[in-house]
Amino acid sequence: MRTSLLAPAALAATALLLAGCAPSGDNGGAEVGAPVPVAIITSQSGPLAAYGEAYLNGFEAGLDYATDGTGTVDGRELDITYLDDAGDADKAVTVAKDVIGQGTQIIAGTASSGIALALSEQAAQNQILYISGPAAADAITGVNEYTFRSGRQTYQDVATAGTFIGDPAGQSVVVFAQDNAFGQGNAAAVDAVLGGQGATVTSVLVPEDATEFTPFAQQVLGSGADLVFVAWAGATSGAMWQSLSQQGLRRHAGRDRSR
Repeated sequence: MRTSLLAPAALAATALLLAGCAPSGDNGGAEVGAPVPVAIITSQSGPLAAYGEAYLNGFEAGLDYATDGTGTVDGRELDITYLDDAGDADKAVTVAKDVIGQGTQIIAGTASSGIALALSEQAAQNQILYISGPAAADAITGVNEYTFRSGRQTYQDVATAGTFIGDPAGQSVVVFAQDNAFGQGNAAAVDAVLGGQGATVTSVLVPEDATEFTPFAQQVLGSGADLVFVAWAGATSGAMWQSLSQQGLRRHAGRDRSR
């Protein structure tokens, strides 16, 4: 399931990357035919490692397809470096600054919304191209002229999910999510989409480093909501769902994917 969700984003990232590598009338003094350095920054370890792996698999498949297996664009080789952000924004920024300092003008990747926003700042500050991966936060869209999205965004996900539940008018909805850019973005999108259709929307946001979810699950149960919208990602998903189940909440649908 994750691979099928992430592959379109990875393929789109490949297309954008190839467009960014296409030659222009002014090569800035670079040697014609010289390799184009590209940095792919995503989670190869940490809580989002599974999402990072799916993204890389899709990206590499897309690159192979788009370049007919050559790994080149108009005769120029793509010199791709794969870097691990470990799900940590500070680490991602550090490695981004390092490769930018070495002359890299194109960066792509990450499954984390918070990291994508941090990398978009680096792109604007250094005037380089950044192609976000499957990170979903709406705030990434149009954040600056150097950042481009290659995947879907939270509002689109929520709008689609809203079609499954019938008329939400008069219903109470609680968003159960992690307290980070991904979770906060989902809470805002649910309020905009379902709240805009007459639902009453509240949120229970859980600290990202939490490992015990029973108190938060009890808050959800105590809310008396008609519908629980779950927006979660990472290694704690299993424990989170178990806590909800132990409180008697039935799982019909939710979001458990790249953030």
